[in-house]
Amino acid sequence: MKDHIKHLTDELTAYGYRLEITDRDKADTTVKKAFLKDSSLGKIIDLQHANQTGPMSKIRIKLEVDTNPPAGSGYELKYLDFPFVSSVAVQDKPSLFAGKIHALLCREYIKGRDWYDFIWYTSNRIGINHDFLTSAINQVGPWKGQSITADKSWLLNEM
Repeated sequence: MKDHIKHLTDELTAYGYRLEITDRDKADTTVKKAFLKDSSLGKIIDLQHANQTGPMSKIRIKLEVDTNPPAGSGYELKYLDFPFVSSVAVQDKPSLFAGKIHALLCREYIKGRDWYDFIWYTSNRIGINHDFLTSAINQVGPWKGQSITADKSWLLNEM
């Protein structure tokens, strides 16, 4: 993680940003439990652009790294043109939807944003990555280690 932050700091400094890295457990948050995970690393990154002033001059980014992600996620390449042309691998929408369903089924607390996202995925007819959802359910939550498998036979009737 330190290497990632060093590279990020070097790149953003070249574009006029000043970074301040704060350890997550020292951050002034009231709901620390919501973000703390045994299998992830977290930092708070505060960005300030050298030439920007006013109330919008600060950007806060929470960086979390899952060191043991569930198997089966799908990825796709997206292309950026700012601040320079580059590509980045991101989770595909069916995998993101599977992660959202896992959160709704297995998280110990309810977040309203999860339901908003669920409605967005269903209204946009996004499919579900069943393999990723199955891995996540078997890895974390009330069905952990019970070897739950997704019955996909109903999909044949949909096609």
